[in-house]
Amino acid sequence: MADKVSWLQISDLHMFEELDSQFNIDDYEVLAKVIHPQFILVTGDFRHKTKQPSFDLALEHLNKIVEAFGLSKDSVYLVPGNHDLNDYDKRVDNITMIGGKLSKLTPDYMQYNKYMVKGDNCLLNGFEEYTQFVREFYKDSEVSGERVDNPASVFCSCWKSKINIIHINSSLISGIYENGVRKYQDIVDIETLSKCVIENPNLPTIAIGHNALKDIYPAILTRFNRLMAKRKIQAYISGDVHQMAIEYAPKLSPADERATISGPKSAPESGDDYSDIGVIYYTWDQETEHVDMEAFSWDVNGFKPSPKFKYEVDKNWYFILKNNCKKTKNKEKVVARDVDVNTEMFIDELGHLAYKKQMEDSMARA
Repeated sequence: MADKVSWLQISDLHMFEELDSQFNIDDYEVLAKVIHPQFILVTGDFRHKTKQPSFDLALEHLNKIVEAFGLSKDSVYLVPGNHDLNDYDKRVDNITMIGGKLSKLTPDYMQYNKYMVKGDNCLLNGFEEYTQFVREFYKDSEVSGERVDNPASVFCSCWKSKINIIHINSSLISGIYENGVRKYQDIVDIETLSKCVIENPNLPTIAIGHNALKDIYPAILTRFNRLMAKRKIQAYISGDVHQMAIEYAPKLSPADERATISGPKSAPESGDDYSDIGVIYYTWDQETEHVDMEAFSWDVNGFKPSPKFKYEVDKNWYFILKNNCKKTKNKEKVVARDVDVNTEMFIDELGHLAYKKQMEDSMARA
């Protein structure tokens, strides 16, 4: 196992007080006897902003999950979601201005930038409560730097000198609804991402955020995709849609290989009959450069293996995570579940799984 690295993705805990939350914690303790992640990615929405405005329950729940897997806090990587926002003066006005500019036929994609400067109009003012939550979570650990100083910004961390992890706040203008529908798409701070320091660019790099790429304004997304290709980000792992799904990003160059994975909701909510409830377990074989994905779904009886990322009954779908300093002959694309060898999966506009013919023969070798 020395050549393998494993991690767990949990997302959208939306913590509030209900009985199933305690069952859920008990079941994480059972799951920890089955899988053994070396680090955890949490892709946003820790609290339920309307049912439980305080982060206290989310903090307690997250601490118990980390404890169940026997991990230290420095092996837990966080990004905020739309439920983790707090209100501040001028927030609605600022977002209305940005959303309006980005919704035009010829959008001003850099309009957001002046709202990233410290002051009354700064979009990061909406993450003061989240920042306090993160600092409370890490307070007895050895974690320092941007992970505690500016946890709602864009920055790069590194797990044990093996994998770079770029943290991306994709919820900067989230949280405004009209007739129950999200009024504006989202943005990411592409200016800061373009300047983000990756101390060891030869290591493989993944990015984590909350929002799926489909929810980002096209003018921002075009540049975000190009930056991910330029920074050699090989996977973007997110939450928000409450569905386990995967797609293969469009190639921007012959060497561009990037998977985009959406995670499930990782804690239950009474009356929720839409969400996939569960987690995703990733295992990276450094020799083959395959990252196997194994889904576990949850119900009141506990976690159990899910067929979400299976094919030929017992094989896990995977994506490629290359060591940039290592030559490789692997050219396979990321592949999806529950399909035959002529099928490729992508995420449609509703965040559901859709299918599209045209899978390469390389799937047969998986």
